[in-house]
Amino acid sequence: MHSHTPAHPRVVVRATDPSELLAALPYVLGYHPQESVVVTAVDGGRLGTSARLDVAAVVDDPAGTGRHIATTLARTGVTTVLMVVYSCAPPVWLEGFVLGLADAGLRLRSGWQVDSGAYWPLEDPQERQSTDQLQSSVVSAQLVAAGLAPAARREGLLDDLRPYPEAVRARLHRYAEQIGEPAQMQERLVEAVNVWAGWLGDPTIEPPPPGRGRTPRRPLSDRHMALLLAAVNVPAFRDAVIAATVSPGLPLGAGLEALAGDVRGFLPPSDGGPAQRPDQDRVEAAVELLGHLVRATGGGSALLLALLAQVHWWAGNGVVANLLVERALDVNPMNRLANLMEGLLTAAVPPPWVPCATPEEQVDRAGFTGPGPS
Repeated sequence: MHSHTPAHPRVVVRATDPSELLAALPYVLGYHPQESVVVTAVDGGRLGTSARLDVAAVVDDPAGTGRHIATTLARTGVTTVLMVVYSCAPPVWLEGFVLGLADAGLRLRSGWQVDSGAYWPLEDPQERQSTDQLQSSVVSAQLVAAGLAPAARREGLLDDLRPYPEAVRARLHRYAEQIGEPAQMQERLVEAVNVWAGWLGDPTIEPPPPGRGRTPRRPLSDRHMALLLAAVNVPAFRDAVIAATVSPGLPLGAGLEALAGDVRGFLPPSDGGPAQRPDQDRVEAAVELLGHLVRATGGGSALLLALLAQVHWWAGNGVVANLLVERALDVNPMNRLANLMEGLLTAAVPPPWVPCATPEEQVDRAGFTGPGPS
């Protein structure tokens, strides 16, 4: 199962009917689901946290799977959901799945099925309408105008991570090995943190110079990219990278020791107050740079893939985080960060800034007795 929290806070559109919600859902997920069940929070025409799983995963235990998804979404305070089945086959498992959702306290606002050419309400398969209406809707036009474009398939979300040419990778690897010698690495860690901080936009740090006009163009000079490739193997540097990326207000250029000392790991603030959503500019900058570092290793670094997954998880983009973790574990099944991230994502643990339901709200939610459109 993959959980996802919309990661585009700057893009706000309002859907006025179910067809517009259906039109928006692939943009929220980032790709067009296939043979999937998607259950997503919906409130006042807004789509919220979503859970997606393969249709094949529902068949053996529909009720149990429904309860599991409902329990997962309930952690973030979800009470009302939209369900969409992306498949050509009749969902013979539907009744048990919906009962499982209801048993765990989720109220089903409406349910739909979508195939390659039509969509219809689950309660009346005869009311088929063309998917062309979804693609040409006002909501779709607004999202396209905002620069969003769902990938044709889930795996397409990682198309931007195609490797650099072998000659470029070999050169950067040689530089990184030279920089990463123990006698030199420690004194260069603070420089590496400052390169990261400057890239993320710290006004107290001079931005690092961009790479020269080589093909493909790199965001940083070869020396700075090699420095980051070497530094990322140091746990304290990785802590600093995450702290600088996901902690709004943290002084990015404070140096390695101060940044690493402010790391809170995956936990909310110790005073019990709510964590803040990461700054979107910082997250986008970190994703871009980490993506280039992954390309510089040919996609063969489980550590970098897992670190990129960690940033996506903090941003609420569980779909991409899952894909990155899967790829990281293919590269190295023993990587500790990849295994940690797999555990968080499998359990659908939201990032600390996502509001969670209070115990009282969970008790109230248990009072719902069954689904039904409203």
